[in-house]
Amino acid sequence: ASQLEHCQRKADELGASVIGTYTDDGISGRSDTRPAFQDAVMYAELRQPDYFITWSSSRFARNKVDAGFYKRRLEGAGVRLVYCSMEVDTGTDSGWLLDSVMEIFDELYSRQVSADTRRSILRNAQQGYFNGGRPPLGYKAMPADDDPKRKRLVPVEDEARVVREVFRLRAEGIGIRNIAIHLNERG
Repeated sequence: ASQLEHCQRKADELGASVIGTYTDDGISGRSDTRPAFQDAVMYAELRQPDYFITWSSSRFARNKVDAGFYKRRLEGAGVRLVYCSMEVDTGTDSGWLLDSVMEIFDELYSRQVSADTRRSILRNAQQGYFNGGRPPLGYKAMPADDDPKRKRLVPVEDEARVVREVFRLRAEGIGIRNIAIHLNERG
């Protein structure tokens, strides 16, 4: 919400009307599958507004190759990219250089966060804690005795019995379709 407010103020400063607001809540800036971002770029290419206003270069993209690709598309449509968090005039050589350096820093930061997250998830799992998501069939996530903020997987015996049977049937050479039929017949 704060970023949207700043973008509105930036539009006001530029004397621009906000035509549309595009947000991909909870989707990383590194993802190239952000549907609202894709829609915003496509809209800019088709309608050619004066400005494409975003919070920062990291909100635009966190990968220098993707950033360059999308910036070229906007440039080709005659749309000026504007950041709210900092003044960068990409129409000048020094602005272009600063923007290019920011792309590298954005990607570096994203890579570091990814590595830190991977390391933390691995350590958490090595210590026997559940990293979240849907527990696998045969288990449920329960608060850990030694740290109630974390969870451990504990067997659910009724489900675990079915899982063991699936593995036994498969080891006997029975295919997945016949295993499903067999289990469905048993309810």
